[in-house]
Amino acid sequence: MKIPENMNQMGIGFFGTVMASISHELKNRIAVIKEQAGLLKDYSAMAEQGLEINTERLGRLGQGLTKQVAKADTILKNMNKFTHSADNLIRSTDLNDLLRLSVSLAKHLTDLHRISLKLRTAETPVKVTTSPFFLMNLIWLCLETLIRAADKPGTISVEILKRAKGGGLIRMQRDAAELRTERPVIPEKLKLLSDALEADVEWKKADKMLFVRLQADITNYDRIKDLGTIFGHYKEAENHN
Repeated sequence: MKIPENMNQMGIGFFGTVMASISHELKNRIAVIKEQAGLLKDYSAMAEQGLEINTERLGRLGQGLTKQVAKADTILKNMNKFTHSADNLIRSTDLNDLLRLSVSLAKHLTDLHRISLKLRTAETPVKVTTSPFFLMNLIWLCLETLIRAADKPGTISVEILKRAKGGGLIRMQRDAAELRTERPVIPEKLKLLSDALEADVEWKKADKMLFVRLQADITNYDRIKDLGTIFGHYKEAENHN
């Protein structure tokens, strides 16, 4: 079975959405750094005029700048990890690391909707052979689904569990008292991705939960290889490994 052509468009769309989100976060950090740099300039001018400077406030300003630079550095590192997730479309992946990155990438999305994300990783690595890029796309769509289902501020809890027969389980739960039902719970995009990743996505409305069950290994690699044209030739990358 080959993936429909619109999967290519969806992958490119996801890439663009995440990069736009990252650029927004960087813009926020730069704006704060610019403001604090302006204050440092004011302090410098005061010193040149022989005016007394509040050293405690100056110290806090320096700490603030260091903090903003560290945040910007983390955003750039996450961006680098995300872009390289498309280098080899299929590879062994630790779900703990992938969910940490996914939660970080979704910060702008969740902040817009005043959603707090709480991640609980497994105590040991949960290894699966899959497509990290498209699994992050699936996780993003799951988060969007839970946000849309309640359409109000709150918390989404994300937990990773190791399955007894191999593979992993991602459990997402919304804390809202009521969920909206006028829209489809599982959008078509999510169905396409879960089929490509050989994942089982289950919605339990009563518990306000989404479950994503992943096999230890994708058995039909051609489903993902068909998407290799998005970012390069997967077969060539595979031959170099």
